[in-house]
Amino acid sequence: MHLEQSSYAGTDARALIDIGYANWKAAILEAALRLGVWDKIQAGKRTAEALSQSEHWDLTGTRRLLNALCALRLLTKDGELYCLVPIAELYLLPGKPTYMGDLLMFGMAWEGHGKLADAVRTGKRPLVKAWNDTRFATHWARAHAPKQVMLERSIEESDSMWRLLGIRARDGLHVLDVACGYGISSLALARLHPCTRITLIDWLPVLEVAGKIAQDLGVRNQVTLLPGDARFVDFGQNEFDVAFLGHIAHYFGAIDAVNLLKRVHTSLLPGGSIVLNEVIADEERSKRENPLLSAVWLFCVTPDGDIYTLSELEGFLKQAGFVNITQVGNIRGESEEYIQSKVTHCEAFFGTLH
Repeated sequence: MHLEQSSYAGTDARALIDIGYANWKAAILEAALRLGVWDKIQAGKRTAEALSQSEHWDLTGTRRLLNALCALRLLTKDGELYCLVPIAELYLLPGKPTYMGDLLMFGMAWEGHGKLADAVRTGKRPLVKAWNDTRFATHWARAHAPKQVMLERSIEESDSMWRLLGIRARDGLHVLDVACGYGISSLALARLHPCTRITLIDWLPVLEVAGKIAQDLGVRNQVTLLPGDARFVDFGQNEFDVAFLGHIAHYFGAIDAVNLLKRVHTSLLPGGSIVLNEVIADEERSKRENPLLSAVWLFCVTPDGDIYTLSELEGFLKQAGFVNITQVGNIRGESEEYIQSKVTHCEAFFGTLH
């Protein structure tokens, strides 16, 4: 008995408790978003009593919710007055272009409000319909709002990425950015040379924001916006020197991912390169937390998406016709890697970029 007890020495339930508290935090945030707490405080209802009376809410519940938001640093308190904090002013007020409330609430329903176990039992998915549907494009546009706010930092990171990849802006360089988001990575490259051209592909609401950022950066005349679903948009043939795919392959099953990469291959000029920026699972799928948690999320919101290992992505690229595949590394200290490959059109252009 003594030996059995000692085998558990030094263990406690802290990890489980932390997960439980995370659920509490998410429930508090979702309730506050649904109630429009920050918007109402901004409008002048700055005490629990004022909110309770004007909205016909329970006073005890209102006060406890507001106090919890203070503990989460999403509000602050001065006596009985509740005040907005900068992060709430920026991201939690409806009507602002940086508002992320709809996206957060949509994301909280990703496992179907408790139906993940049923999905694991039956394999029936996705639990949240149309995650990639154009109806949610506005949510996706706002998902990148922090990058827009921290634009200079995002550009600096993008500049570091291109240097890491050995790709330099030049006269005539043409870049295809598939599922571009705000397109900051490619727009950063355009800033470095006035004759570098960028083609951005994403849903129209996303591209509208990307176009505004391009305008602000002074490169709008170098940018072509191509709206639509990346699964169906015509990329053309022999048009691009570089194709950049950031966080898109994992939304597809293996067959569709290879088909996407084949279309990208066709669009590249002889000697062109593809760059994948992906979250990558370790080969045993047992160590990297973020990829493995993301894989469960993808199980619930896509028909057959997954977080892939490096060897699996290399296999997809080879099936699509790419060669000289290199794992370049990352610049954020996360489980994200840049994978680069040359196209097979001409042997004279073979060779891995470092």
